[in-house]
Amino acid sequence: MPSNEIIHNAISELRNKWGFTCRQVLEGVLTIYGRSLFYPPAREMAYEKVNGIRTREKRKHYSPAHKQKLFDRQKGICPWCNQPLDIPASRNEVDHIRPDAEPFDAITNQQLCHGQCNREKSAMSITDQAKHTGHTIAEIIQPGIEDEP
Repeated sequence: MPSNEIIHNAISELRNKWGFTCRQVLEGVLTIYGRSLFYPPAREMAYEKVNGIRTREKRKHYSPAHKQKLFDRQKGICPWCNQPLDIPASRNEVDHIRPDAEPFDAITNQQLCHGQCNREKSAMSITDQAKHTGHTIAEIIQPGIEDEP
């Protein structure tokens, strides 16, 4: 993870060499990467991606039965846009609610979303997700089912 000193030096160089203000630099970073960059788990994932570090398991492909279980739990509604999910359930994508959850792949950390909704959400912070959906933080991080045995 880059230290504050590295970030400070980069901003200083942009200010001194190129004439950008600190505000311009930060607004540019927010425009390109979004506020989720400042959410620690998202920032850590971005750093790992840039540096080719893999700390999580490879992406899993979920069975139609698993997606149907999530579909039934959510009563067929996408938690991101509040619209009906596609039928059959296998046409939707499994989304991980919290990028920093342990265990990451527990069913309690999963929800079914439209593909486009999943990409919109990407690595947003829980706070930004709550603002977008109108749900409380507790509603987002506690989908209301027990973990599978």
